[in-house]
Amino acid sequence: MLRSCFPPLRRNFAAILCHQPCISVRAETYRLKSISQQKRRWRPFQKKSPLAYGRHDGVNTSHYHLCYSSGRGNYMLIASCITTLGTAGCVALIAFALQGKTAEPIPFSKDSTFEIFESPYEVYAYVLGLLFFTIVSAYVVTHTPLRIYYTPAQRNFKFIFQTCVPGFRKATECAPGSLVPVPRTMESTNKLFMGNVAYRKGGKRLLLIEDNFITPVYYNVLMGFDDASLLDDNEEQADPQ
Repeated sequence: MLRSCFPPLRRNFAAILCHQPCISVRAETYRLKSISQQKRRWRPFQKKSPLAYGRHDGVNTSHYHLCYSSGRGNYMLIASCITTLGTAGCVALIAFALQGKTAEPIPFSKDSTFEIFESPYEVYAYVLGLLFFTIVSAYVVTHTPLRIYYTPAQRNFKFIFQTCVPGFRKATECAPGSLVPVPRTMESTNKLFMGNVAYRKGGKRLLLIEDNFITPVYYNVLMGFDDASLLDDNEEQADPQ
């Protein structure tokens, strides 16, 4: 009788030894989600979708299609900040220069003995250097389109520029064939800085990169090489009804 009880005890003891407790772990997925959202949110150089660009530029994407993106939006924002800060710095330096006399050191204030500059001429030298960088930044900002949209209904292009004030943008309309390439007789450095295309009327130059267009057809229509009807054919093929 006692011997018959051992096998059940042996089996129960083996089951107890082999039993592994199941520990449930709850993963806090909401923290991981918030971290991933913050990473996507704080990627200034990440490429956005055409819908996000249109919402950011205040363009109705149902009528306007993105056909060009420079990819330099963050650099243009930095250039606009340099323009604003440079202008404020020039005004502040000139105000300091007007406080002093011709050959006397300029104090920090009227009752202060701390001297900032040796003479107003030194201030004017700083103003000229700062003014140069300000003018260069302002030229680059106002002559480099961030994005270009095309509307098939009106057969017109819309240029989006970064203004000299950070956070603001300016939109200008441009008809097909309104731009011409700058002659290649000029120096390459001058052409790259001043712009490689120009308006037929007025001669204002723009810096466009041909490879940044979605298809070469948009560039050819914008420059007047092809007729705008080619874009209508592409729209019908891309969105058949």
